[in-house]
Amino acid sequence: MFGSKKRAEARAAERQRVAAQQQVELAAKLDELIDLARTFPGATAADLDGDTGRFMLTSGERIYGMFQGASLIEPRSGGGEWKGRSQGISVPLAYGIRYRIGASKGHYVKNPDVPTAIDTGDVMVTNQRVVFAGSKQTREWSWSKCVSIDHRSDAPWTAIGVSNRQKISGVLYDDAHATDVRFRIDFAHAVYANSVDTFIAHLEHERAAVVLPAAAPASLPSAATPPPPPPPPAPVG
Repeated sequence: MFGSKKRAEARAAERQRVAAQQQVELAAKLDELIDLARTFPGATAADLDGDTGRFMLTSGERIYGMFQGASLIEPRSGGGEWKGRSQGISVPLAYGIRYRIGASKGHYVKNPDVPTAIDTGDVMVTNQRVVFAGSKQTREWSWSKCVSIDHRSDAPWTAIGVSNRQKISGVLYDDAHATDVRFRIDFAHAVYANSVDTFIAHLEHERAAVVLPAAAPASLPSAATPPPPPPPPAPVG
């Protein structure tokens, strides 16, 4: 019984340690992003020595992020099925063979569209747009036509709605870089919209909400050990 209690206490202490470490890491990451939002002006082609990969920049365009190994996400139908019933009579023609007279009044029901990865390639995020360039497809989401940015919670991808495209599409990335990709998309849009101050204020609000673990109290000094008694006086003579 005593051993079980000690193990439960050890597990609880480990959970607290992990949670505290996560809060420390989150605070450090937010500090990093706030500093980046305050100081990073975007990169030009000259800043990158002209190495912009397969992307071409337009006049005044600055890069706020470039990512490899991303996927293009677009809605695709998952098929469908016929629903309804047939009407008419069935006339036997021969043994085991029947002919139906009449028509079906069923109808085909299409399944809802499902976000599907249809290509893999590179993504560039700038103060003017987000661009995907893959082996089969190319897509551009212009900030001037942007109506929504949705960082999805069901998977590491961002859906971007634009007024010149009926269906919403977006880009998929890996979990390890999700925070950076989403930050740079939001940051670049804030630059376009001239709302960087509001964007930074939002980050600062998130940072203020992070509860850091209390510092461990300094150990109290142990009671001073009394000095040893002085040696006896040397004999005289």
